[in-house]
Amino acid sequence: MSKNQSFIVPSALIIKKKNIFETDQMVTFISPTFGKITCLAKGNRRLHSKKMTILQSGNLAKIYLIKGKNLLLLTQAESISSLDNNYSLHIKKNILQFLEILDQIMVEQEIEHFIYDEICIIRDLICQQNNLSLIRSKIKGLLLMFGFNLEKEGEFKFLSEYIAYLTNKPLKSFAFLTI
Repeated sequence: MSKNQSFIVPSALIIKKKNIFETDQMVTFISPTFGKITCLAKGNRRLHSKKMTILQSGNLAKIYLIKGKNLLLLTQAESISSLDNNYSLHIKKNILQFLEILDQIMVEQEIEHFIYDEICIIRDLICQQNNLSLIRSKIKGLLLMFGFNLEKEGEFKFLSEYIAYLTNKPLKSFAFLTI
């Protein structure tokens, strides 16, 4: 890729943000075009930043990127679907736990469109407060798509505990989250 090459990501699920410097953030998202990717959102923490509310974890957004010296720079974002005040705290917590699971099981690489579609379906099922067993089975299917073995899954009370076992990293989500 040449410098100053621009990209438009028509649909991206924001996974997490990490504050760096005074006003910047590293934003990790998943898209059908790029898969899981991290980019720099300059000025995103400024009080009057238009991107600040759009780039919240769990939101779907259209993202504009420019290739910088060492990494991609996020220049603009448009909201597609946000986790606004219409959702309960319980739903938001479950979404955040699902996003943490995605962050742990995925590496930065391209993914197939059907995997991204499945991720968005699971997000929507959580938002609609669907049957927890259906959500768990969808997440298990996602694990299989990523090549994880589910042989020992029955030994764990919660799917989140099993994912921590698979990835050898404990989830940082609160213990009472039970996806």
